[in-house]
Amino acid sequence: MSFPVLEEIMITVCDCSLAPIILLRAGLFPCTPQLPTLAVDVELLEFVTELFLNLPPNNRALCETLEVFLAARRYKLATRDSLRVRFRNAVQWYSTLLHNTKLQVDGRLHKALARLRHSRDDSIWQPRTAAGLRLRPPPPSSRPLPL
Repeated sequence: MSFPVLEEIMITVCDCSLAPIILLRAGLFPCTPQLPTLAVDVELLEFVTELFLNLPPNNRALCETLEVFLAARRYKLATRDSLRVRFRNAVQWYSTLLHNTKLQVDGRLHKALARLRHSRDDSIWQPRTAAGLRLRPPPPSSRPLPL
């Protein structure tokens, strides 16, 4: 991972171009769905999500470590708890988005498979070769090939 810059950016929003959409297009995830005051790089959120799968989630320790790391590189945040609260919100919203996306995809796959299973055309379940020909099981009297 690299941390090229920590910067404050101003974005122009309107009804046709919402702040979260603008940030997501830039690879940043907003800390709230409306009027975000912090945006976190999506790759960092992916890392934190994986980290919290393998370690007990500790947002406070992570943010304090991040503040010390940034301070050593001359990046000072305005208030102490602002990063912790906003970063926690970003992680929570990001996790919620991932979870709901998985639920939607799984639900659609489940419905599609159910429709296929209830289809009257049983030929779709018969194995086929690359040329599209149906494979027939070997006759019961045939012997297995020696290895």
